[in-house]
Amino acid sequence: PLAASPEHRPLSTRAVLLRLVAGFLAVLALIALLAVFAAQWLAEREAVNDAANVTDVLADAVIRPALTDALADGEPAAVEEFDRIIRDQVLGDDIVRVKIWNPQGRVLYADEPQLIGRTFALDDAQREALESPSTRAAVSDLGEDENEFESGSRLLEVYRPVWTPDGRQLLFEVYLPYEPVAARSAELWRGFAGV
Repeated sequence: PLAASPEHRPLSTRAVLLRLVAGFLAVLALIALLAVFAAQWLAEREAVNDAANVTDVLADAVIRPALTDALADGEPAAVEEFDRIIRDQVLGDDIVRVKIWNPQGRVLYADEPQLIGRTFALDDAQREALESPSTRAAVSDLGEDENEFESGSRLLEVYRPVWTPDGRQLLFEVYLPYEPVAARSAELWRGFAGV
């Protein structure tokens, strides 16, 4: 009988097992990588939706009743009274920044006083929130000029329209910490890891 040529020599059991294990590990690594991205995306979507819901409640329960025509006119006493309400009832561990804008991009109120009275171009999402009244939420771009006083690397940004007693439309904006997104992502990852 003829001997098997080197190209057609049958694989040993060990070689087959090594190839199977390598293939299994490659598939496992790919699944783990996809699970990390999926967990991050799901956690971010969940946090953004939660932030939007919190902002809607704040807008209806605290902001709308506190808005005055005098605040929209920029009267210092009205700004000071609104600031007291924001600091007492809104700011904390869950809300780290509050702004009220007019439709032209002028900051009528900010818990960072250096922003009050300054004008910035509204981005597309902010304009859309005003044009078709809705709540918009996303991960904030802290590189924008309006965010020069923000600390940290990421925040969740939510904005929605509110109206003064005389009917003027304003934009209510809040910033929430990003840390809950990372914590939720870790929880989801642990769930995927179990699977």
